[in-house]
Amino acid sequence: MSLNQIRWGLTSRLEDPPHKQWSEQAQAAIVILWGLLIYPQLDKDIKKQWNAKDYIELSKFHDLFQAYSGDQTTETLLELLTEYDYVRLDEKNHIRSGTQLFSAVHALGMYRFFRSSVIARQLFQTMQKTSSSS
Repeated sequence: MSLNQIRWGLTSRLEDPPHKQWSEQAQAAIVILWGLLIYPQLDKDIKKQWNAKDYIELSKFHDLFQAYSGDQTTETLLELLTEYDYVRLDEKNHIRSGTQLFSAVHALGMYRFFRSSVIARQLFQTMQKTSSSS
């Protein structure tokens, strides 16, 4: 996914949403998290096929974003995302979507992209494999 596609997918009802000032990696993380946390709730085939849940475990977050987070640590990225309510961390160390995650991503455009995307299927396959090996 190109930077322009990521930025196109990131819209907001706010005039100046916080994520517009963030690094490319943090902006891409929003799109990836939308794909993992919200998209499966919209696409019942994926939800059923991959047994997708409405959360990801904290350890999976670190596994997914450790190599990708660039100059930020995964803890710094998580703090940023939780501070602005893009994600929420519950008492069971489950990361769930926050209010800003719903409003930051252009859902219709991203739904179409994810629905036809090989990348989305690979994400869910990876999540499935790591869940079954844990």
